[in-house]
Amino acid sequence: MSTRTLRLAGAALLAAYFVVILRDLPSMRFELDDPNNIWIYWNAGFRRVLAANLTFWSTFYRPLGGLWYLTLFSLAKLDPLVYHLSRVPFLAANVWLSGRLARDLSGSSAIGWLAAVLMTYQGGLSGIYYSNDFIYDVLCYLFFYGALAFYVHIRIAGRFLRGIEMACFLALYICALNAKEMGFTLPWVILLFELLYDPPRLKSMEAWRRWWMPHARTALIGMALAAIYFLGKRYGEHSLFYDSGYRPIFTWHQLWDRQAAYWNAWIYRWPVFTPGRVVLLYAALIGIAVMQRSRRVAMALAIGLFATLPIAFVPGREGPATYIPFFGWVLLGSIAVGSGIRFFSAAVAVAPARRQVVHVVLLCAFLAVVWRGNERERRFQVGYFHPHQAKISNVIAEFENHAPAIRPNSSVLIVDDPFPGVWDASFIARLWYRDKSLEFSLGNMMQPKPTPADYRQFDYVLGFTPDGTLVELKPPAARAGLFSITGAAPTWEPAPARPLRARSLCDSPQWPPAGCQGSASPRRGSGTRSHNRT
Repeated sequence: MSTRTLRLAGAALLAAYFVVILRDLPSMRFELDDPNNIWIYWNAGFRRVLAANLTFWSTFYRPLGGLWYLTLFSLAKLDPLVYHLSRVPFLAANVWLSGRLARDLSGSSAIGWLAAVLMTYQGGLSGIYYSNDFIYDVLCYLFFYGALAFYVHIRIAGRFLRGIEMACFLALYICALNAKEMGFTLPWVILLFELLYDPPRLKSMEAWRRWWMPHARTALIGMALAAIYFLGKRYGEHSLFYDSGYRPIFTWHQLWDRQAAYWNAWIYRWPVFTPGRVVLLYAALIGIAVMQRSRRVAMALAIGLFATLPIAFVPGREGPATYIPFFGWVLLGSIAVGSGIRFFSAAVAVAPARRQVVHVVLLCAFLAVVWRGNERERRFQVGYFHPHQAKISNVIAEFENHAPAIRPNSSVLIVDDPFPGVWDASFIARLWYRDKSLEFSLGNMMQPKPTPADYRQFDYVLGFTPDGTLVELKPPAARAGLFSITGAAPTWEPAPARPLRARSLCDSPQWPPAGCQGSASPRRGSGTRSHNRT
């Protein structure tokens, strides 16, 4: 079988696998974080989002993801299918990049193809495929590994980046930073690549200096940009470092505890790894790389370890948040599988004429095991996401079918919404009406809780019945709890006069979002997170 035929067959098999494994994507809906995310960027507007992508060091929250959200909202409003399908080209590009980079780093087309297959779907990263909230990771992966593949391809050709190529590389790096903080470690990965693939010959200080300037130039410029980025994000107004959900804990226990959590997620939540076992695993892998003097094994380890550092010290980040460092372990696993297949065929004395056939059979057997595990995990994850996304979908449908017309500059109270303790009902209402002059308040976020007598303070009062139907309370009906609808006339007595503090989005002690006084840039919500934190 010719090499060309194998490549075409491999490409066709990979494309078919990509389509089949993601066949549930059109059935997905919005997650709890999606209305939050869309509102942040819609409230800021295109001009501020574009400006934040240029001023990458500002504390504006992940502006490249904002450009994606804002563009789709301007085109499709609250149609979740458009959002999910728009991620497919990015996911496909990431699979292609994974294969291309693995091929260049390993020197093997077969390893590159296997890495692409393994990066197509991994059950422990399910949010990447089924949740829009992880678009930040998808975009960061695209530009992080796009920049790395661009650099590696030029360096393997035996030359250094020229002026326009350097500008392209730095633009890709800035896009990775604008997508998510995970892109921060790229310059250090570049430097490790140089040390492993074209190491210095330390005969003298002069020889070291001659190596350092051309080989480390790109990494040093990238580190300078990373320093500007870090200082702006750390000390800028409304820095995420002041948010308890993003504040790092710099301890050895935190580092290795997170590494163990990553590995357990990658093996489909089996509690196999502990911090101690992970330390032993990494020590063994480093030992193998040193004894074999394998630069490709060392490079895979470097990517897998360094790329986790931006999240390794932040509690609660695992699963889909490890999409970027996962490539390092995929590369290492692909190298191990390729070496294992070659070792087996040599051990059983397969004739050279039949060796290629044996390799294909063994590879298919390995992929069958991977397919079985991914299919089992896919069914589990789809069963998880559908009911969690149904609540958001139902509320959006209620606004589509029953939302009343509201005059500009009105105040609106929403009571009995199905999202206790979070702002999602307000976000959905704001996005549905798309009128920044409207002021929305949530009954479940007000202290004290509003009573029917308090409704007179608002121009409109909307509520949800126990079966989830959106209704306009005009006048407010007799209520049990917050309200109920009966056929009889209301018989309640007005509550005594009292000051009612309508707690708005700006009053949250944990999150001052954009548009509030004292808040200059969009920030993350403090509500319940969906599935895994980003």
